[in-house]
Amino acid sequence: MANALRPLLSYSQPSPAWPMVGRTAMLLAAPIALAYVALAWLVTHYFFLISPIWPSAAVATAAVMLYGRAGLPGIFIGSFIANHLLMNWAPLGAVITSLGNALGPLIGVYFYRRMTHDDYFVSPKSVGCFVLTLGLLSNSVSAIIGMVGVSVFHFEGIARLTQSFISWWVGDLSSAIMLAPAIYLWGKWLQSKEAYPHEQQGRDELIFVALMITGGSLVLFGIPGTGNVLHIGAMSLVLPPLVWAAQRFNPRIALTLFATLYVIALGGTIMHRGPFATFPLGAALTALQLMGASIGSAILVASVLDLQRRKVTASLREMNESLADNVAERTLELARSERHMRHILEMSPIPMLVTELESSRILFINDECLHLYGIHRSEAKNVTLSELWVDPNQRQEIIQRLKMGEVIRNHEVAFKDLQGEILWLSIAVVLTQLDQKDALMFAFKDISLHKVREAELLTQATTDVLTGLYNRRQVRELCHRLIQEPTKGDLDVSICIFDLDHFKKINDNFGHACGDKVLRTVADMAQHCLRDHDILGRWGGEEFVLILPNTPVHRACILIERLRAKLTESAMLCDNGHLISFSASFGVAGGVLHPNTTDFDLFDTWLNHADRALYRAKENGRNCIESH
Repeated sequence: MANALRPLLSYSQPSPAWPMVGRTAMLLAAPIALAYVALAWLVTHYFFLISPIWPSAAVATAAVMLYGRAGLPGIFIGSFIANHLLMNWAPLGAVITSLGNALGPLIGVYFYRRMTHDDYFVSPKSVGCFVLTLGLLSNSVSAIIGMVGVSVFHFEGIARLTQSFISWWVGDLSSAIMLAPAIYLWGKWLQSKEAYPHEQQGRDELIFVALMITGGSLVLFGIPGTGNVLHIGAMSLVLPPLVWAAQRFNPRIALTLFATLYVIALGGTIMHRGPFATFPLGAALTALQLMGASIGSAILVASVLDLQRRKVTASLREMNESLADNVAERTLELARSERHMRHILEMSPIPMLVTELESSRILFINDECLHLYGIHRSEAKNVTLSELWVDPNQRQEIIQRLKMGEVIRNHEVAFKDLQGEILWLSIAVVLTQLDQKDALMFAFKDISLHKVREAELLTQATTDVLTGLYNRRQVRELCHRLIQEPTKGDLDVSICIFDLDHFKKINDNFGHACGDKVLRTVADMAQHCLRDHDILGRWGGEEFVLILPNTPVHRACILIERLRAKLTESAMLCDNGHLISFSASFGVAGGVLHPNTTDFDLFDTWLNHADRALYRAKENGRNCIESH
């Protein structure tokens, strides 16, 4: 037997020093047994012989995960006391069951280490291995051995034994999945005090989320159950704050909040309250635990994915800062020695200069920097850098940050060259001394082309190439912003969709170039008819859209009538010599935006109404306005 257990014992505890393990086991036996018995005592108030819930299984699982074989004596002692003294099992049956309760987690840890070398709950793989080994396998072993122990003194037939096995297994499995991770992570944190990567969430946010989860679960599982379908469906409302916690806080806190929800749900169900109150207690607890086990596994995976994301983000940030600033940073560090500073700066391939701290007068500037700013060497003594900042206040802000010990690098600032052209530069700055004067040393990287390209991409993403108006996507974005803007009261908003009449004939008879010119002309005329705060965009083809804030529908129709009349009275000469007249049909709709409105579908509703009004205008002979 000892030889058979040797591989299990070696995998469950990294340290091979058995005397030390013995001392540790003695120290741990009492608290582990006490926790095990305390939870079992709570359960035995409601169930006799075999309980469909067994939170003590979570204590056993976490103890072996944390302390390996050193946790086994405490598990065995606690299990024996619970089974023999609290549940009045025969001594032999209690011993057999206690062996199973200790051996199950031990086997689970053994196979976990065979499947992966990762620590617990650090990757999706580790979560999957935990569920398979310390969830399914471990509790199957405990339940099978436990059934043997029960059969010693209370055998009621195969059918009853099978039903008891399923109840036992589900109770232990759900407890292990929903409670053991939180217990383990708290124990691990108490051992190492390891900080969670980039954990910046405030205490107020944690309190808010905790109150949402605990308060919501107390209401959900505290009110008397009626079996109403809505009451059961309302359980899904606890999922958003749980996902929020998994994505915003470390797994230890997220899983503790979930464990709290699970305990409240179990307590309410046992007291015949909540969504499952009208169902038989055993079936209700089994359903609740299976549901909780699946949700718990999902929360574990979500928390682990967020942990991995934080670690990857932190590593990428460090790598980016190190690689991007390596040359400039080393140059700045070496340049603190005045003996080498001038030589280093002059030879540097990076534009660099040193200015006096108070006056901003240039003390030194290398050729690369002269070329960057378009300054001749003879002019450098007459130039102060403060003249070249687009916003001189930024210089004082940077000085204050440097004096407070901050590191300034990769900081994007707008400068001007001597010709007044804007230069976008990424700068690194340090405090130094030169010629016995306090000074600022700058290293520059020209990012002007990048900024131009960035602006071009933004323009391409938000405007229609042909007309220069907002494109469909940007119009929708501006509508969403309009909803989000705070208002003191109700805001009337009108929406108009208008379509050029018989535009296809223009393309067919005079060519697409002429049709494009018509679209540009209509866009220019519409812009001149509108107010500054109105939004005009090309919706697609020959169709345009108008958003008129602070304008009820009847006033919008007056404004749009001026545009309709102007289009009808106008004519345009195509490049091929043809004189073309045109008109448009208009559909208007709208409504009221109330303060704090967040219904983004509202604009889609108004757009549909305006679209239907447009079709009525076309059916009524075109070149007219219809409103909804």
